[in-house]
Amino acid sequence: MRIGLVACAGMVLLAGCSNPKKASEGNFEKAINAYLEKKPMCINAPTSTTKATGHDDDRTPYPAYVAMPTASAGQSNFEDRIRSFDALVKAGLASTSTGTIDTKGSWGSADEKLAVKIYNLTEDGKKAFVKSPDGNPYGSEFCYGTPVVDEVTQFTEPSDAFGAMFSSVAYTYHVKDQASWATNPAMIEAFPSLKQATGDKLEGKTTVVLTNNGWVDNRDRKF
Repeated sequence: MRIGLVACAGMVLLAGCSNPKKASEGNFEKAINAYLEKKPMCINAPTSTTKATGHDDDRTPYPAYVAMPTASAGQSNFEDRIRSFDALVKAGLASTSTGTIDTKGSWGSADEKLAVKIYNLTEDGKKAFVKSPDGNPYGSEFCYGTPVVDEVTQFTEPSDAFGAMFSSVAYTYHVKDQASWATNPAMIEAFPSLKQATGDKLEGKTTVVLTNNGWVDNRDRKF
């Protein structure tokens, strides 16, 4: 009888510890990670509006063409336009060359030859490149890892709002499988957000909401 009571008590304790509706660091960490694992860390892919004739509707930004300096578009303007592309080259995500492309002439005139700097993705660049879900060439990204919660550092007592229970949560996290190019100095200079998003101990805040299946990150709720 004693053994049976101990076993029963153990089962009750285990059930209490694994209750998905309990407000706890473990349940909140699980909820936040479930959201974060679907949201890789990314930067916007640089784009150029220069297109070759017949490619105006291309749904991918690469290869990218940047017009070489002219009298009307000087060297400083050119350097500004290629800065982010050149960072990709220094990080091993793209290669570069020069050439000419056919472009539409002004006011309906015949096609013109345009001297350009050309950027193509390397194999590493293709692996990191994520095309925009809606096909918008200006919404593509380079992704460099997945955020993972290290610790839930603080949360508020759950309170009712709009008929649901919410809790505000503060947590620390790191980027799992972080790509080495994300910390390349040229990339950090061209994409300043990388400096704040690639540290060893990053901080985040969110709100979790209680559902019939337990706690979920409010950013991941379906209602």
